[in-house]
Amino acid sequence: MASTSQSRLVVGLVGGSHVVNHAYFMLLPPVFGPLQAELGLTDPQLGVALGLVGVVVTALQLPLGSVSDSRGRTPVLALSLFVGAAGAALTATAGSYAQLLLASVVVGVGIAGHHPAHYPLIGAATTPATRGRAYSVHGFTGAVGFAVPPAAVAAASALGLDWRLAIGAIAAVGAVYAVVAVGLLAARVDDEITGPTATDGPSGESLLVRARRELRELVSAPPIVALTVLWFVSSMAGWGIKQYTASLLTGGYPSGRRRPTPPSRRCSSRARS
Repeated sequence: MASTSQSRLVVGLVGGSHVVNHAYFMLLPPVFGPLQAELGLTDPQLGVALGLVGVVVTALQLPLGSVSDSRGRTPVLALSLFVGAAGAALTATAGSYAQLLLASVVVGVGIAGHHPAHYPLIGAATTPATRGRAYSVHGFTGAVGFAVPPAAVAAASALGLDWRLAIGAIAAVGAVYAVVAVGLLAARVDDEITGPTATDGPSGESLLVRARRELRELVSAPPIVALTVLWFVSSMAGWGIKQYTASLLTGGYPSGRRRPTPPSRRCSSRARS
């Protein structure tokens, strides 16, 4: 059983990782306008770049979950933190649509391993009496992460700085956090929390064979499939609102548009004339 200090350390590090993870998820929406102006992109093109992140994340969930169980949580978390920071840096320096798509793929790889590492780390580091609070911290920090890129881009704009500096700063902070978090997990947390918990299978089966077996087991459980479909539909609606609200509001209410005169003021003007 993990000590209280180790439990708090793990929950804190995972919470910080969740901030970084969700910040990477929200890199593009705050800079849709500048990207369209600088690279001449359309809304559908930006939608493809945004959707590509989700496709990569979805494709890597099962494989990285298996790796987390068989190879350890720290390697998966390290991969995600460092690759995610690299993806954010590529986003900040993208000078063409092709480079932006490449950045989306790298960001997706970086995001994909966070949850497969987060949940088992919290589960192993906490007791039933504290696990609920630990997962609440995890959810709270994720919500904070969603607010980081919009706030960073807004602050940069207010200071007259380029949006690329804001995204670059997020990448730099993410890289520093990766070094700190991985170092602390390796040095101060027991292997029973961060290490592997599964073998390679009854006959040393490969990762691909194991992934196929787990996928068959998943499909054979109708309640899990139904919940997965429900999650997909609700997630798609929620992410659509989160990602495109700023763009829709900007397009619907441009700063230069003149506000219509309220009817009451029009009547008062006529009466005075």
